[in-house]
Amino acid sequence: MRDDLLSHSSHRLTGSHTDLPCPSCGPYRQTGTNRVRRVMRVWTRIDGTQAFSCIRCGAKGSLNAETQPAGSSRSSSTDMAQRTRLARRLWTASTAVPQTPGETYLRRARGYHGPLPPTLRYLPARENHPHALIAAFGLVSEIACGELASPEAPPAIHLTRLAPNALDRLDKIMIGPVSGHPIVLAPVNGGLGLAIAEGIEDALSLHEATGLGAWAAGSASHLTKLAAAVPSYVTCITLAQDDDEAGRTATNRLGAGLIARGLEVRILSLAQAP
Repeated sequence: MRDDLLSHSSHRLTGSHTDLPCPSCGPYRQTGTNRVRRVMRVWTRIDGTQAFSCIRCGAKGSLNAETQPAGSSRSSSTDMAQRTRLARRLWTASTAVPQTPGETYLRRARGYHGPLPPTLRYLPARENHPHALIAAFGLVSEIACGELASPEAPPAIHLTRLAPNALDRLDKIMIGPVSGHPIVLAPVNGGLGLAIAEGIEDALSLHEATGLGAWAAGSASHLTKLAAAVPSYVTCITLAQDDDEAGRTATNRLGAGLIARGLEVRILSLAQAP
C-alpha cells in the first residue's frame, strides 16, 4: 500500500498530515477530477509511525511494514475495492423508488408519507435474489434547499430485501466499506438540526415527524462510528435509541463521541416515542 500511495502522488508528509488521492477507490471514479481528488489522509502518529484513512471508501491502516504483515494491506485494499465495485454495480442497476414496490414498502408497510430521497432506490429481483430497497452510504451534497443530490458512485450500499408483495422485509445486507459513512436521507434542516437512527425506516419517520435532517447507520455497530462524520456546523443532534442492549450501548457511545466534539446531543428512546 505504501508504494501504491507514493506512486499516486509526489507529495510527502509535511507537518502533521497530508491528503492524497485514494488508490483503492480513486481509479474507479467516473471523472478524472474525482479520480485524483485528495480524499485519503496520511498522518504521523505520536510514536512516529504513519497511518492512512480514506473518507470516501473507508480504507484505513498503517503504512509501516513492521506493524502490518507483508502484503496484507494490498490484499485488504483489493478486497475492499471489489466490494465497492459490486456495490456500485447494484446501485447502477437500480431505479428510482416512486411507483415501485420499494415505495409500496415504505408507504404501506412502514407508514412513511414524506419525500423519497435520491439516496434510496429500488433494485428489481434478479435470478435467485429478491427485489430490494437499496440505499447509498456516503455524504451527499444539498443541491437546493432541502434537496439532496443523487449519489454518483457510493462506496457501499444497504439492501432491504423484500417479500414478493413488498409488505414484509426479508432481511438486510450491507455491501462495501460502510464504516464511518452515513445513509443520508434528508439534509440538515434550517435550524441546523440532525436526527440519527440505526434503521432507514426510523430515520425517515423522525424526519417526517420533526423536520430534522436524517441519517441512518444501517446497524448498531456502525452507529458508533458516525461521530466524526457529523458536520461541525450542526447545532443539535437527536439520537434515536433502539430499545435493546445493542441499541442503547451504540447510542451512548455515539453520543459520547459527539459531546467530545462539543456538540449538543439529545437521546430519544424509540420505546417512548409517540
